[in-house]
Amino acid sequence: MRRISILAMFMAIGLISCGGGGGVANNTPLPNSIQDMQLQNIVTGDQAKQQIEELHQKPVTSGESYVGEYKGKNYTAKMYVTTYTGRDSALAALQQMSSMMMNPHDDAMSMGFQHVRKLSKYGDNVYMALKGNRAHYFYVEGKDLYWLDVDPHVAMAAMQQLVGTKASADSTGMM
Repeated sequence: MRRISILAMFMAIGLISCGGGGGVANNTPLPNSIQDMQLQNIVTGDQAKQQIEELHQKPVTSGESYVGEYKGKNYTAKMYVTTYTGRDSALAALQQMSSMMMNPHDDAMSMGFQHVRKLSKYGDNVYMALKGNRAHYFYVEGKDLYWLDVDPHVAMAAMQQLVGTKASADSTGMM
């Protein structure tokens, strides 16, 4: 009988340590969850930097890069984080990116993004764009530039969680 209870205890500890949510150990600027989506995979180092450079078709920062993949019952998200030498350089990169997306010189630079907007209700340095059936939000916190690729159905609630806004959940987010 004692043997069974010890085995049951180890099984319970094992289940608890797995967390039930399928998350991963996280020692990065990536949040552990976004809405009901749990962080499932983290890419760091050269592999993350390579993924981000492929998206931009050029190097973006000499600092660290992180890519997080999130999954929930109904939705998925992906978050990209690039770390700059300081807040000013992160803000400069954000401004350059948003300006190029809002005022593309040719179709190649817009990369298919539509409805690019500054979201002042979230702060001075938060932007959004739509592409296909996904919402994209990009913003700076400290010296990190964040880019969230998320399903539009949970996009506003995700941004409220991430940037701590008081904006109403029924708002469209466009200005």
